[in-house]
Amino acid sequence: MKSSIKIFQVLAVLCGTLFFSCDTEDSIDPRYEDYFVKYYGEEGNQQGVDVEVLPDGYLLVGNSRATGQNSEIFIVRTDLLGNRIAYGTISEGTEDLVAVDAVINDAGQLYIAAELRRGNGDVDIYVCSVSSNSISIGMTPDQVYVHDLTESTYQDVPASLTLVSNGDIIVTGYTTNIDPLKPEGTSGEDLTDIISLRLYPDLTEYGINEWRRIYGRNKADYGHKVIERNGEFLFYASSYYASDPGTQGGLNLMVFPTNNIGVVSGGYKTYGSMNDEFGSDMIATSEGGSLLIANSNNRILLTRLNIENNLVGFPAEIGQSSVLSKSVFEANNGGYLVVGNWSNANNSDFYLAKVSVGNEVEWERTFGGLDQDRVSKVRQKVDGTILILGTIVLDSQEKMCLIKTNSSGDLQP
Repeated sequence: MKSSIKIFQVLAVLCGTLFFSCDTEDSIDPRYEDYFVKYYGEEGNQQGVDVEVLPDGYLLVGNSRATGQNSEIFIVRTDLLGNRIAYGTISEGTEDLVAVDAVINDAGQLYIAAELRRGNGDVDIYVCSVSSNSISIGMTPDQVYVHDLTESTYQDVPASLTLVSNGDIIVTGYTTNIDPLKPEGTSGEDLTDIISLRLYPDLTEYGINEWRRIYGRNKADYGHKVIERNGEFLFYASSYYASDPGTQGGLNLMVFPTNNIGVVSGGYKTYGSMNDEFGSDMIATSEGGSLLIANSNNRILLTRLNIENNLVGFPAEIGQSSVLSKSVFEANNGGYLVVGNWSNANNSDFYLAKVSVGNEVEWERTFGGLDQDRVSKVRQKVDGTILILGTIVLDSQEKMCLIKTNSSGDLQP
């Protein structure tokens, strides 16, 4: 069942000239009480990146850029009703800081991965940690890690964070600092490699002999995500490598297992077609395998793997066309929740779908307005409530937006 709800333009009309009051207070006056649709921000543009569930509310992570200023990490803490309790920013002087992912441990320590964009064109991996109880404007992180060993214009671009069971952090992405000594070899066409950095909870980096940092084949490889399985790890990437060249061409989805120090412990396996497939997210599934989501033919592609990383069924394109996947979460009642961005004429909307383990779409919803609204993350609480975080446009400014639905994807108060 497909349902499309145009909600943001209604909110914009209700805000009217009260834009800045609803902008900074995460609600409108009078309150739009029919739905849980909250938006957060200050002057300028704020984008939503990640949402974490706390016992007494939510922690939202994104980015903020005021007019004429550099990009900062933007953090909002709310109560369970979505009312803002505190907000804060983390900046890095005159350089842009752009958050890409976040994780939180059981002690309430929040870890954020970001791109540190230098003025000379260099991009470095930046990771910081803050307590969820100490959110404030201009806050100083408890710890900061910056990967910039070469002090050059190499691009070290983070994509995701993984919280390891022992408390460590793994940041995954790609680098243009190609390793010519990697076991897979290299050539003049080698453009990017997968980069993986393992950090202790205090953000001290593992030594080069304690954790392997660079992976990849020839040409281009882009790291997306790492999941932990029984003390070892599974990497997910997009690569021009093809384990079956007869049926795979262009960019393919690639996975490979490693041992507990990041050394590849099995073969590189790729999944794809003669078209380009580019990955976006991966989760470990309750039966011990994994689920990869990606984009192919301008649609969402789902690929299920068992514990041996062999296909379960066949990769399936799901939902409607012109949707690019962003995030996946295993649903409480079986199957998966998938979000992406649906492009329609001159605007884009949030797309949410419930997919069965057999890759059948049970229901799908779209939420959006008349502008470029973009989703970034989906989560589900133990009570079945679905949380969607993204970015909406109100009065020509971008604002962080949190939406709550029931387990069927219908908006909730």
